Amino acid sequence: MKKLLQKLSVLFLAIIFISSFVRAVENDEAQLRKDLPKLLGSSNEGTEFFMTFHPGWETAGEVNSCKIYITSAVYTEVTVEIPGKKVLIKRTTNPNDVIEISLDPDVAQCYRKTDLEIPQSQKVYKGYGVIVTAKDPIICYGMTCFASITDGYLAYPKSVLGKKYVVSSYNSPVPDSWKQHLTSYTSIVGVYNNTIVNVKLGGSLSNFTPLPFSMKTGDKRQDTLNRGDVWLIGTMGDYNDVTGTTVDANKPVSVISGSFSALVPRQINYCNYLIEQDLPMETWGYKYHVAPIIRRTAPSIIRIFSSEPNTTIYRDDNEWSLVRAVGGDEGTGYVERRAVEQQDSLPPVTISAKNRIAVTQYNTGQSDDGWEGEPFQMALVPLEQYQKSFVFCTPRKNDGTKFENNYLNLYYKSTIDGKIPDDLEFGTANYGVFNWKKLNTVITSPGKVFIDKSITDSRNYRLAQIELDAFSGVYAIRGNDPMMGNIYGFETSNSYGYLVSAGFRDLSKPDVWAPIPTFAIDCKGNIQGKVIEQPENNELLRSNLEEIRLVKSESSNFKDLVYDEANYIQGTSYIMNWNLGVLDQESDGKAVISFSDRAGNDTTITING
Repeated sequence: MKKLLQKLSVLFLAIIFISSFVRAVENDEAQLRKDLPKLLGSSNEGTEFFMTFHPGWETAGEVNSCKIYITSAVYTEVTVEIPGKKVLIKRTTNPNDVIEISLDPDVAQCYRKTDLEIPQSQKVYKGYGVIVTAKDPIICYGMTCFASITDGYLAYPKSVLGKKYVVSSYNSPVPDSWKQHLTSYTSIVGVYNNTIVNVKLGGSLSNFTPLPFSMKTGDKRQDTLNRGDVWLIGTMGDYNDVTGTTVDANKPVSVISGSFSALVPRQINYCNYLIEQDLPMETWGYKYHVAPIIRRTAPSIIRIFSSEPNTTIYRDDNEWSLVRAVGGDEGTGYVERRAVEQQDSLPPVTISAKNRIAVTQYNTGQSDDGWEGEPFQMALVPLEQYQKSFVFCTPRKNDGTKFENNYLNLYYKSTIDGKIPDDLEFGTANYGVFNWKKLNTVITSPGKVFIDKSITDSRNYRLAQIELDAFSGVYAIRGNDPMMGNIYGFETSNSYGYLVSAGFRDLSKPDVWAPIPTFAIDCKGNIQGKVIEQPENNELLRSNLEEIRLVKSESSNFKDLVYDEANYIQGTSYIMNWNLGVLDQESDGKAVISFSDRAGNDTTITING
């Protein structure tokens, strides 16, 4: 690095503090935020994911598979590994395109079973987790695609996983006396070695797990997970349901829940597989938008959970219900209700509370109103986690075709006069490049209003419902205001639904301070640094470090950023040493590095040499 060596000819070691540096590059950082919004802050885009698929109702003689859909803004190598089954798959993404990795259920699931077989006893399956890693940020989805059942989920990256969860699943539609076992499941996937996990079984009062490791509702159990282990819990009992089960770990874990096959609600035909990744309790918020499923005349079912006992729930600012406990058995640890009462035109609603809550939405069965499609389960994201841009994709079925109907429920902020803002744009990827159109040219109606008396600027949130036509397409939304949405699809015997994107800021702590990095450059141009999350001396206020990342697309002439990954626990560590080695000492270089915490505060620095 010729210029750098000239600068250091007198001073052997230059120590540069970020407090003086940030002022010099704040314009560069602002531009980076505009160009690379997904690289900064807590989002569903990441480089490491811990996934799994619980058993579902397979059709003998048909193609049944578990699929992973991956999209990225850049060319990047992706690895899918199941260490306990010696599976290793490598693929490369094309920019803004979808790659599909299909796994046989024998490989993707901890075990297979039929509807007449009881679930296996709850236990830890060593190394059976599906670990997806990439060199650059990707977006990842899981989809169970069996001949007659489907559902999927948006995968959350390692960087945003939490330590506390309350499980959201759904009831088995049958009593044990029917000799069918349509099991309710939850899976806890280990992310770090030597993770101590405590589980308290909630849900149906009839719940029990088979011998030899039997549990019943209210029982507590502790186990230790290593990276890639899966603790799979499936229950028996009349109308069994693991909803309300609590998970408390000493390190972040991934929790994925659902059902072998469920009726929603329990007496309404027809049944379908359910799967969703549970949101960490740290990311729960205070206000949620719940939208009707397009073309349905029957209201959705919602389940509501609370981070504090005796939490009053409000619908459209009116007192509506009460959650009595933080997880637990049905009727106490969560509330289940129709989002609205049956009526000719279903309105969207606002669900809120004074404590942090979580809301899960369930599409009901076909015979509820005669419309095609089956149940699916979708986690909802609180208003506090909305984002100004996101990218998402539609899935394929096993036969390579798309679902007949694919839709986006978009929750956005309208103009003062109730129109779609000109800055709100909808993009469709074509050969890796997004074709952007103003949303008000894609759809004409601004949609129905979410009632919210706390709005003071007359700019209400509204529901836009957009039909997605492209075959397994990649889409994007961008605008000046935070927004969120869900994507779903259905046809006569298949359905799916999941988040398009999610923010994952830690809302349990009042952290408004960004991490502070410092660094020094030696005579060869190598960089040694340290980052300290703030406030350094107050663990009640700081959310701790989330990610340290070299923005490779903006950097040159530096090796990969190195830090002590073995001892770095995201959301727990608050001090970390890091270093960056130069490739060619005789050439100029540039390093753009982002440091973020779990509350969404970040500091980005640019080092030129």
